[in-house]
Amino acid sequence: MNRTIREAYELTLAQGGATLDTMDLGDYTGPYGWTVGGSQGVEAHIIPLEDPVLSFELFVQAYLTMLSLEVRIVGTWVDDGRLYVDAIDIISDADAAIETAIARGERAIYNLTTHRTVEVR
Repeated sequence: MNRTIREAYELTLAQGGATLDTMDLGDYTGPYGWTVGGSQGVEAHIIPLEDPVLSFELFVQAYLTMLSLEVRIVGTWVDDGRLYVDAIDIISDADAAIETAIARGERAIYNLTTHRTVEVR
């Protein structure tokens, strides 16, 4: 699916998050497992949502940064008035995903099949 950046932004806000392929901003359809942020050592972009125009501009910048770094899969989510854009890895084993998340200083992992979030710290 080819989504515009605006559609990906609005989808994230409407659903509270998404797992997107950066090539076309379509839903991730690869092997399922646990998403773990911090892929390739890339820091998450944290976007305040107070100003809708600025938030969208920062979302565009975050997406373009991910493309320039050749990040293939991004996770987006909304938490406490902020939108996060994070380079992610998909890890099939829950224990390995937790270990990876802890090593990267991540707060949580997310299961693409059950749609369950597990806090790791």
